[in-house]
Amino acid sequence: MEPNKREHLPPLNNLRVFEVVARHLSISRAANELNVTPGAVSRQLTALESFVGVQLFSRKHRALILTEKGREYYEDISKSLSEIQSSTKRLFSGQNQNQLKVRCYTTFSIRWLIPRLSSFLALHPKMEVVLTTSMDPVNFDQEDLDCAIRLGDGAWSDANVTRLVSNIILPVCSPSLLEGGPIEILQNFSRYKLLDAIGRPDDWNLWFDSIGLSVKLEDFSRLSYESSALCYLAAIEGHGIAMAQYFLVESELTSGKLICPLPKFLNRESFTYYLLTPLGKNESQQAKDFRTWLLEEIRSCSDTPPAILNPSQ
Repeated sequence: MEPNKREHLPPLNNLRVFEVVARHLSISRAANELNVTPGAVSRQLTALESFVGVQLFSRKHRALILTEKGREYYEDISKSLSEIQSSTKRLFSGQNQNQLKVRCYTTFSIRWLIPRLSSFLALHPKMEVVLTTSMDPVNFDQEDLDCAIRLGDGAWSDANVTRLVSNIILPVCSPSLLEGGPIEILQNFSRYKLLDAIGRPDDWNLWFDSIGLSVKLEDFSRLSYESSALCYLAAIEGHGIAMAQYFLVESELTSGKLICPLPKFLNRESFTYYLLTPLGKNESQQAKDFRTWLLEEIRSCSDTPPAILNPSQ
């Protein structure tokens, strides 16, 4: 390597490619993320290794492995690239201090957040809310987000985590569905279709286990829907019995559009909804304002069911 070469930075694109390959330990997956060909990725890595004069990867049994020097370089580079990205994000944020970018789930957005969002906008009339929905995990280092509402056990090491609501599930259906008689025992379930959301495949089986029943959802006739929002709508329309999250159907239970055919519910405890924001100085004022409002809204509504009586009583 030329002596003065050490005084210069390697091409930024080389470093970006190196970071992605090191993160995936796969040239093909890196190529997919970068939207380039595997050959282009390999050429960028070769150029970087030529520049630094160090072998960064080795291949063993068709696996791509970081060398010791490569691992040390990746740890340093990934931090530096993250800081560059964060600085750029703050620069853009400085141009629009009134934009709040939130990631959420479709059902949570439709049934809980959007109906209440007007009160947040009333408090912050100049705020522009950009709400996106996705089931994918959140990476604040890779995505331009102020905050996200996610379902999990609370163990996110790369984010500030604030617990939001109790995640209580219970069966619900339209009152018209029970005109032929109440559900008094499990066998009565066989008279109806069970409704389940594809994105929440375990709810029915967890509920069965919680009340000591050795049956599975697959034992029943059922209808499946892409999201819980569709599942709840189908229950209101009398298509069958849905397993619902209480805080998302509270208003329908209160109004009588939905009823609980069996007075048994399951509290998922720590597995519930959390607000995530970036750690440290990356947390925006918009995210702080949103968290303050969100917690106040949650305190003003019930997330725990009262004594729910069987319709036959």
